[in-house]
Amino acid sequence: MRRILPILFTALLAACASDATLTPPPAQPTTTTLPTGHLRGIGDPTRGAILAAAPAFARPAALRGRPADAARAVMALEHIAVMVPQDPAFRGFNPLVGVQLPQGRDEVRGLIGIAPGAAPQAVINAMFAASEALQAGDRAAALRALPAEVAPDPARTLAALDAMPRAPIAARATSAANRELITLDRSGRTPRTLAR
Repeated sequence: MRRILPILFTALLAACASDATLTPPPAQPTTTTLPTGHLRGIGDPTRGAILAAAPAFARPAALRGRPADAARAVMALEHIAVMVPQDPAFRGFNPLVGVQLPQGRDEVRGLIGIAPGAAPQAVINAMFAASEALQAGDRAAALRALPAEVAPDPARTLAALDAMPRAPIAARATSAANRELITLDRSGRTPRTLAR
């Protein structure tokens, strides 16, 4: 038995070391930015993105046939899913909102054919470029604006934006973020005040 114990202990240490090498390092926090001039007149872009995303996902039928606006709603959701959980300006929000927003983002990605592992900023850039092209009536340019690493099947993504499916998780998450924003506003503690 005395001979077996050291062998077992050595095997256990080796297994732990092996697991440690297989475990990927934690993902580094990232930030996103919205295009200059997007959501004009709102002030803080993350606040503007919350105010834009909440009604869009609450009433997706209003966006059907308006793919440029749908793309901007997706862009807003991508932004707030990254920024609300980590921006000190929004630390007054219920922490559950910071969990729900990425879940809603992932739901929408699945519904409209966005690659699950696509970088949020790449999605924002692609959605903005596609929305600009769609606004100009150039569907071919909108298809070109969606690279394969963001939208593996651009035609499917544009069709989904045109039909704007219901996304219940995203609707709940963006509505919750909007309620938190209203609560902070009523208390006089705006997100930018909280960041100071």
